[in-house]
Amino acid sequence: MADGSDCVLCCLCRCRDKGVNEEYEPLKNLLELSKQILTENDRGGYTIPAKGLYPYQWNWDSALVALGWATLDEGRAWQELEMLFSAQWEDGLVPHIVFHKPSPTYFPGPEIWGSVEQPMGTTGITQPPVAAITVRKLYEESVNKELAMQKAKELFPKLLAWHRWFQTARDPHGTGLVATLHPWESGMDNSPAWDEPLHNVPVDPIPPYVRKDLGHVDSAMRPKQEEYDRFLTLVYRFRAVNYDCTKLYFLSPFRVTDLCTNAVLYRANLDLRYSSSRERSQIPMRQNPWIQQSDQVLGDQSFDIFAAFRLFADGWQQSWARTRSRRRSMDG
Repeated sequence: MADGSDCVLCCLCRCRDKGVNEEYEPLKNLLELSKQILTENDRGGYTIPAKGLYPYQWNWDSALVALGWATLDEGRAWQELEMLFSAQWEDGLVPHIVFHKPSPTYFPGPEIWGSVEQPMGTTGITQPPVAAITVRKLYEESVNKELAMQKAKELFPKLLAWHRWFQTARDPHGTGLVATLHPWESGMDNSPAWDEPLHNVPVDPIPPYVRKDLGHVDSAMRPKQEEYDRFLTLVYRFRAVNYDCTKLYFLSPFRVTDLCTNAVLYRANLDLRYSSSRERSQIPMRQNPWIQQSDQVLGDQSFDIFAAFRLFADGWQQSWARTRSRRRSMDG
Protein backbone atom coordinates (compact mmCIF):
# COMPACT_ATOMS: atom_id res chain seq x y z
CA MET A 1 0.00 0.00 0.00
CA ALA A 2 2.85 2.36 0.83
CA ASP A 3 4.10 2.40 -2.76
CA GLY A 4 0.71 3.41 -4.11
CA SER A 5 -0.10 0.00 -5.59
CA ASP A 6 -3.59 -1.45 -5.28
CA CYS A 7 -4.42 -3.51 -2.23
CA VAL A 8 -7.37 -5.80 -1.68
CA LEU A 9 -9.18 -3.33 0.61
CA CYS A 10 -8.81 -0.51 -1.93
CA CYS A 11 -10.16 -2.73 -4.68
CA LEU A 12 -13.08 -3.79 -2.51
CA CYS A 13 -13.93 -0.15 -1.91
CA ARG A 14 -13.79 0.73 -5.59
CA CYS A 15 -15.82 -2.26 -6.64
CA ARG A 16 -18.47 -1.44 -4.06
CA ASP A 17 -18.79 2.07 -5.48
CA LYS A 18 -18.42 1.34 -9.19
CA GLY A 19 -19.21 -2.31 -9.64
CA VAL A 20 -16.70 -4.73 -11.12
CA ASN A 21 -16.14 -3.22 -14.57
CA GLU A 22 -13.57 -4.23 -17.16
CA GLU A 23 -10.79 -2.38 -15.36
CA TYR A 24 -11.21 -4.55 -12.29
CA GLU A 25 -12.40 -7.78 -13.92
CA PRO A 26 -9.00 -9.50 -13.44
CA LEU A 27 -9.35 -8.87 -9.70
CA LYS A 28 -12.79 -10.38 -9.41
CA ASN A 29 -11.56 -13.78 -8.21
CA LEU A 30 -9.18 -12.16 -5.75
CA LEU A 31 -12.00 -10.04 -4.34
CA GLU A 32 -14.23 -13.06 -3.94
CA LEU A 33 -11.45 -14.91 -2.15
CA SER A 34 -10.95 -11.91 0.12
CA LYS A 35 -14.61 -11.93 1.05
CA GLN A 36 -14.40 -15.66 1.64
CA ILE A 37 -11.42 -15.28 3.99
CA LEU A 38 -13.19 -12.57 5.99
CA THR A 39 -16.25 -14.78 6.31
CA GLU A 40 -14.29 -17.91 7.21
CA ASN A 41 -12.21 -16.07 9.80
CA ASP A 42 -15.24 -14.39 11.35
CA ARG A 43 -15.80 -15.69 14.86
CA GLY A 44 -19.07 -13.96 15.58
CA GLY A 45 -18.19 -10.29 15.89
CA TYR A 46 -14.42 -10.45 15.63
CA THR A 47 -11.99 -11.72 13.01
CA ILE A 48 -8.97 -13.94 13.60
CA PRO A 49 -5.85 -13.15 11.54
CA ALA A 50 -5.09 -16.79 10.67
CA LYS A 51 -6.57 -20.15 11.53
CA GLY A 52 -4.48 -22.10 13.99
CA LEU A 53 -1.52 -19.74 14.13
CA TYR A 54 -3.49 -16.69 15.32
CA PRO A 55 -6.86 -17.92 16.69
CA TYR A 56 -7.79 -14.83 18.74
CA GLN A 57 -8.62 -11.17 18.14
CA TRP A 58 -5.54 -9.04 17.57
CA ASN A 59 -5.68 -5.30 18.22
CA TRP A 60 -4.41 -3.50 15.15
CA ASP A 61 -5.36 -6.40 12.87
CA SER A 62 -8.99 -5.81 13.80
CA ALA A 63 -8.69 -2.07 13.28
CA LEU A 64 -7.48 -2.73 9.74
CA VAL A 65 -9.80 -5.61 8.92
CA ALA A 66 -12.76 -3.43 9.92
CA LEU A 67 -12.06 -1.43 6.75
CA GLY A 68 -12.49 -4.61 4.74
CA TRP A 69 -15.74 -5.45 6.50
CA ALA A 70 -17.05 -1.96 5.76
CA THR A 71 -17.09 -2.78 2.04
CA LEU A 72 -19.43 -5.68 2.75
CA ASP A 73 -21.35 -4.81 5.92
CA GLU A 74 -20.94 -1.49 7.75
CA GLY A 75 -22.60 -2.81 10.88
CA ARG A 76 -20.16 -5.71 11.02
CA ALA A 77 -17.24 -3.29 10.62
CA TRP A 78 -18.32 -1.33 13.69
CA GLN A 79 -18.89 -4.57 15.59
CA GLU A 80 -15.24 -5.51 15.01
CA LEU A 81 -14.15 -2.40 16.90
CA GLU A 82 -16.81 -2.79 19.57
CA MET A 83 -15.60 -6.32 20.33
CA LEU A 84 -12.04 -5.07 20.62
CA PHE A 85 -12.94 -2.25 23.00
CA SER A 86 -15.14 -4.54 25.08
CA ALA A 87 -11.83 -5.80 26.50
CA GLN A 88 -10.47 -2.36 27.41
CA TRP A 89 -8.90 -2.18 30.87
CA GLU A 90 -9.99 0.29 33.52
CA ASP A 91 -6.76 2.26 33.10
CA GLY A 92 -7.47 2.74 29.38
CA LEU A 93 -5.22 0.02 27.93
CA VAL A 94 -6.57 -1.79 24.88
CA PRO A 95 -4.73 -5.15 24.88
CA HIS A 96 -2.89 -6.51 21.89
CA ILE A 97 -4.78 -9.83 22.06
CA VAL A 98 -8.27 -10.62 23.33
CA PHE A 99 -8.83 -14.27 24.24
CA HIS A 100 -12.54 -14.48 23.48
CA LYS A 101 -12.63 -18.29 23.25
CA PRO A 102 -10.18 -21.02 24.36
CA SER A 103 -7.83 -22.39 21.72
CA PRO A 104 -5.22 -25.16 22.03
CA THR A 105 -3.29 -23.95 18.96
CA TYR A 106 -1.63 -20.82 20.37
CA PHE A 107 1.11 -20.09 22.89
CA PRO A 108 1.40 -18.08 25.11
CA GLY A 109 -2.28 -18.14 25.92
CA PRO A 110 -4.49 -16.95 28.80
CA GLU A 111 -2.84 -19.22 31.36
CA ILE A 112 0.59 -17.68 30.70
CA TRP A 113 -0.55 -14.06 30.79
CA GLY A 114 -2.47 -14.95 33.92
CA SER A 115 -2.21 -18.38 35.52
CA VAL A 116 -3.69 -21.85 35.18
CA GLU A 117 -5.92 -21.07 38.16
CA GLN A 118 -6.80 -17.56 36.95
CA PRO A 119 -6.30 -17.26 33.19
CA MET A 120 -6.51 -13.75 31.80
CA GLY A 121 -9.02 -12.69 29.19
CA THR A 122 -6.42 -10.56 27.43
CA THR A 123 -2.72 -9.90 27.24
CA GLY A 124 -1.22 -7.10 29.32
CA ILE A 125 0.45 -5.14 26.52
CA THR A 126 -0.88 -3.15 23.57
CA GLN A 127 -0.24 -2.44 19.86
CA PRO A 128 -0.06 0.65 17.60
CA PRO A 129 -3.36 2.57 18.05
CA VAL A 130 -4.82 2.36 14.56
CA ALA A 131 -8.44 2.34 15.78
CA ALA A 132 -8.99 6.12 15.84
CA ILE A 133 -7.78 6.32 12.24
CA THR A 134 -10.19 3.55 11.31
CA VAL A 135 -13.12 5.21 13.07
CA ARG A 136 -12.63 8.42 11.13
CA LYS A 137 -12.33 6.56 7.82
CA LEU A 138 -15.40 4.42 8.54
CA TYR A 139 -17.38 7.54 9.39
CA GLU A 140 -16.29 9.57 6.38
CA GLU A 141 -16.90 6.76 3.88
CA SER A 142 -20.07 5.40 5.48
CA VAL A 143 -23.33 5.00 3.61
CA ASN A 144 -25.36 4.81 6.80
CA LYS A 145 -24.35 8.13 8.38
CA GLU A 146 -26.77 7.79 11.29
CA LEU A 147 -25.23 4.46 12.31
CA ALA A 148 -21.72 5.80 11.80
CA MET A 149 -22.37 8.86 13.94
CA GLN A 150 -23.82 6.74 16.73
CA LYS A 151 -20.95 4.25 16.73
CA ALA A 152 -18.24 6.90 16.45
CA LYS A 153 -19.77 8.79 19.36
CA GLU A 154 -19.88 5.64 21.50
CA LEU A 155 -16.26 4.79 20.73
CA PHE A 156 -14.88 8.29 21.24
CA PRO A 157 -14.43 8.22 25.06
CA LYS A 158 -12.88 4.76 24.84
CA LEU A 159 -10.42 5.90 22.21
CA LEU A 160 -9.60 8.98 24.26
CA ALA A 161 -8.94 6.86 27.35
CA TRP A 162 -6.58 4.63 25.35
CA HIS A 163 -4.64 7.59 23.94
CA ARG A 164 -4.35 9.07 27.42
CA TRP A 165 -3.02 5.72 28.63
CA PHE A 166 -0.24 5.98 26.02
CA GLN A 167 0.56 9.48 27.21
CA THR A 168 0.83 8.55 30.88
CA ALA A 169 1.98 4.93 30.80
CA ARG A 170 4.43 5.07 27.91
CA ASP A 171 5.67 8.67 28.05
CA PRO A 172 5.98 9.35 31.80
CA HIS A 173 8.75 11.90 31.21
CA GLY A 174 6.59 13.96 28.83
CA THR A 175 8.96 13.76 25.86
CA GLY A 176 6.21 13.67 23.21
CA LEU A 177 7.19 10.16 22.14
CA VAL A 178 5.97 6.86 23.58
CA ALA A 179 8.01 3.77 24.39
CA THR A 180 7.40 0.22 23.21
CA LEU A 181 8.17 -2.33 25.93
CA HIS A 182 7.89 -5.62 24.02
CA PRO A 183 8.51 -6.50 20.36
CA TRP A 184 4.97 -7.88 20.24
CA GLU A 185 3.65 -4.40 20.96
CA SER A 186 5.08 -3.08 17.70
CA GLY A 187 2.99 -5.31 15.45
CA MET A 188 6.27 -6.10 13.69
CA ASP A 189 7.38 -8.82 16.07
CA ASN A 190 10.32 -10.18 14.11
CA SER A 191 11.74 -6.92 12.79
CA PRO A 192 15.57 -6.75 12.69
CA ALA A 193 15.16 -3.35 14.36
CA TRP A 194 14.66 -5.19 17.66
CA ASP A 195 17.75 -7.41 17.40
CA GLU A 196 20.03 -5.13 19.42
CA PRO A 197 17.65 -4.08 22.21
CA LEU A 198 16.27 -7.63 22.51
CA HIS A 199 19.79 -9.03 22.78
CA ASN A 200 20.27 -6.83 25.85
CA VAL A 201 17.34 -8.47 27.64
CA PRO A 202 18.73 -11.01 30.12
CA VAL A 203 16.99 -14.39 30.04
CA ASP A 204 15.38 -15.27 33.36
CA PRO A 205 14.91 -18.87 34.60
CA ILE A 206 11.46 -19.13 33.03
CA PRO A 207 9.30 -22.28 33.21
CA PRO A 208 9.71 -24.88 30.42
CA TYR A 209 7.35 -24.35 27.50
CA VAL A 210 6.30 -25.81 24.18
CA ARG A 211 5.84 -23.44 21.26
CA LYS A 212 2.74 -23.91 19.12
CA ASP A 213 3.70 -21.60 16.22
CA LEU A 214 6.23 -24.09 14.81
CA GLY A 215 3.43 -26.56 14.18
CA HIS A 216 1.79 -24.14 11.74
CA VAL A 217 4.61 -22.58 9.72
CA ASP A 218 8.23 -23.23 8.78
CA SER A 219 10.57 -22.52 11.67
CA ALA A 220 12.73 -20.41 9.32
CA MET A 221 9.85 -17.92 9.22
CA ARG A 222 9.56 -17.66 12.99
CA PRO A 223 11.66 -16.18 15.82
CA LYS A 224 14.60 -18.21 17.10
CA GLN A 225 14.34 -20.01 20.42
CA GLU A 226 16.66 -17.56 22.20
CA GLU A 227 14.42 -14.71 21.03
CA TYR A 228 11.33 -16.49 22.31
CA ASP A 229 13.03 -16.98 25.68
CA ARG A 230 13.46 -13.21 25.88
CA PHE A 231 9.88 -12.59 24.75
CA LEU A 232 8.64 -14.75 27.62
CA THR A 233 11.09 -13.26 30.10
CA LEU A 234 9.44 -9.91 29.47
CA VAL A 235 5.95 -11.39 29.83
CA TYR A 236 6.78 -13.01 33.16
CA ARG A 237 8.40 -9.82 34.46
CA PHE A 238 5.32 -7.82 33.48
CA ARG A 239 3.03 -10.41 35.02
CA ALA A 240 4.97 -10.27 38.30
CA VAL A 241 3.80 -6.67 38.83
CA ASN A 242 0.31 -7.41 37.49
CA TYR A 243 0.98 -5.27 34.41
CA ASP A 244 0.93 -2.12 36.52
CA CYS A 245 1.29 0.69 33.97
CA THR A 246 3.06 2.89 36.51
CA LYS A 247 5.85 0.30 36.82
CA LEU A 248 6.31 -1.38 33.45
CA TYR A 249 8.07 1.52 31.75
CA PHE A 250 10.74 1.63 34.45
CA LEU A 251 11.28 -2.12 34.95
CA SER A 252 11.32 -3.30 31.33
CA PRO A 253 14.82 -4.04 30.01
CA PHE A 254 13.37 -3.62 26.52
CA ARG A 255 12.36 0.00 25.95
CA VAL A 256 12.47 1.42 22.43
CA THR A 257 11.01 4.44 20.68
CA ASP A 258 9.38 2.78 17.69
CA LEU A 259 8.92 5.16 14.77
CA CYS A 260 5.88 3.28 13.44
CA THR A 261 4.01 3.31 16.76
CA ASN A 262 4.73 6.99 17.29
CA ALA A 263 3.73 7.92 13.75
CA VAL A 264 0.50 5.93 14.05
CA LEU A 265 -0.27 7.50 17.44
CA TYR A 266 0.40 10.99 16.09
CA ARG A 267 -1.98 10.47 13.17
CA ALA A 268 -4.53 8.80 15.46
CA ASN A 269 -4.38 11.77 17.84
CA LEU A 270 -5.11 14.11 14.95
CA ASP A 271 -8.07 11.98 13.89
CA LEU A 272 -9.31 11.84 17.47
CA ARG A 273 -9.10 15.61 17.66
CA TYR A 274 -11.09 15.78 14.42
CA SER A 275 -13.73 13.53 15.96
CA SER A 276 -13.88 15.75 19.04
CA SER A 277 -14.43 18.80 16.87
CA ARG A 278 -17.03 17.09 14.68
CA GLU A 279 -19.06 15.89 17.62
CA ARG A 280 -18.58 19.13 19.59
CA SER A 281 -17.48 16.90 22.45
CA GLN A 282 -17.53 18.38 25.92
CA ILE A 283 -14.60 16.13 26.85
CA PRO A 284 -11.49 18.34 26.95
CA MET A 285 -8.80 17.23 24.50
CA ARG A 286 -5.82 17.27 26.84
CA GLN A 287 -3.96 15.62 23.97
CA ASN A 288 -3.55 18.95 22.17
CA PRO A 289 -0.31 20.09 23.89
CA TRP A 290 1.04 16.55 23.55
CA ILE A 291 0.19 16.52 19.82
CA GLN A 292 2.10 19.77 19.40
CA GLN A 293 5.05 18.39 21.30
CA SER A 294 5.07 15.20 19.21
CA ASP A 295 4.87 17.31 16.07
CA GLN A 296 7.95 19.26 17.16
CA VAL A 297 9.92 16.14 18.05
CA LEU A 298 9.06 14.18 14.91
CA GLY A 299 9.67 17.24 12.75
CA ASP A 300 12.98 18.11 14.41
CA GLN A 301 15.77 17.67 11.86
CA SER A 302 18.06 16.57 14.67
CA PHE A 303 15.82 13.59 15.46
CA ASP A 304 17.71 10.44 14.50
CA ILE A 305 15.22 7.64 13.77
CA PHE A 306 17.95 5.04 13.89
CA ALA A 307 19.03 6.19 17.34
CA ALA A 308 15.37 6.05 18.35
CA PHE A 309 15.27 2.35 17.53
CA ARG A 310 18.19 1.82 19.89
CA LEU A 311 16.66 3.43 22.95
CA PHE A 312 16.46 0.70 25.53
CA ALA A 313 17.48 0.64 29.20
CA ASP A 314 19.72 3.67 28.67
CA GLY A 315 16.65 5.90 28.74
CA TRP A 316 15.10 8.43 26.38
CA GLN A 317 16.42 11.74 27.65
CA GLN A 318 20.09 10.79 27.80
CA SER A 319 20.18 8.99 24.46
CA TRP A 320 18.25 11.63 22.55
CA ALA A 321 20.34 14.42 24.08
CA ARG A 322 23.49 12.71 22.84
CA THR A 323 21.90 12.17 19.42
CA ARG A 324 20.98 15.86 19.12
CA SER A 325 24.47 16.89 20.23
CA ARG A 326 26.13 14.55 17.75
CA ARG A 327 23.90 15.65 14.89
CA ARG A 328 24.47 19.34 15.60
CA SER A 329 28.23 18.86 15.77
CA MET A 330 28.08 17.11 12.39
CA ASP A 331 25.94 19.89 10.93
CA GLY A 332 28.11 22.62 12.38
